[in-house]
Amino acid sequence: MEALAGGWLTQRFAGGLSAFDRASGVFRFSALAAGGSTLISASVGVFTLIMAGLAPAHDAAAILLTWWIGDAAGDIVFAPLLILWRRERRWNRSRAMEMAAVLAAALLLSAISFTNLITAHGPGLGLAFLCTPALLWAAFRLGLPETAATLFLVDAVAIWAWLRGWMTGDLPPNYVPLELQAYIGVTAIMLLAIAAEREHAARQQQELLLVTADAPVHLAHCDAECRYRFVNRAYAQRFGLKPEQVVGRLMSDVVGPKSYELFRVCGIRIERQAGGV
Repeated sequence: MEALAGGWLTQRFAGGLSAFDRASGVFRFSALAAGGSTLISASVGVFTLIMAGLAPAHDAAAILLTWWIGDAAGDIVFAPLLILWRRERRWNRSRAMEMAAVLAAALLLSAISFTNLITAHGPGLGLAFLCTPALLWAAFRLGLPETAATLFLVDAVAIWAWLRGWMTGDLPPNYVPLELQAYIGVTAIMLLAIAAEREHAARQQQELLLVTADAPVHLAHCDAECRYRFVNRAYAQRFGLKPEQVVGRLMSDVVGPKSYELFRVCGIRIERQAGGV
């Protein structure tokens, strides 16, 4: 029932297999699919335990909360991993090496954060922030599937350390699982949302480049230092060059000192007029 409800909610409200294309889809999936559908198994499970005499009724709320947060965190970690790695990925040597470096860094940092590698008494969840650089590295430099894989590795080490009794928390020992599950869920939502928005921006930029590359008009974009960030083919051919020979160079080096001064004066005049408006 939970799986069916989660699948229906994802298809109906979160975009189905495209749920992780934007941050809004990540949030909807987390709230409706992961957060909503998991209440089914948690409620049925707690009711069954109480009816069978395996748990006292006065512990129902605590058991329900632990069960629900655990299932929700699991959905937020595993569903993206399964869905995103179904997509076709173009790998090359440098990307594979960077992915290996990210995973190695995540493994080392999570071992320092969650195990007794540096302290004999076991670390607290307060050290979990040490894993953030590796997670942000995956989100900004690689992509959604790689971010999901890095999250899975960090979470696996954290759970393994807790099972070995190494991890402590700010709350009493019985509540450490809740702290751990909350950390897993919140971290996964934030990192997946960041990676989704980054990939969306990259897709938009690529689409814009495809549309403007062969446009019959001269198009160019420069930064504050008048260094070319983008030129289309028509603009580059005006100077007998290819686009890749122009991008990264200063405008004065391409158009010449006289034309550059004219462009600069016109740009200042337009900027002043825009500021006056």
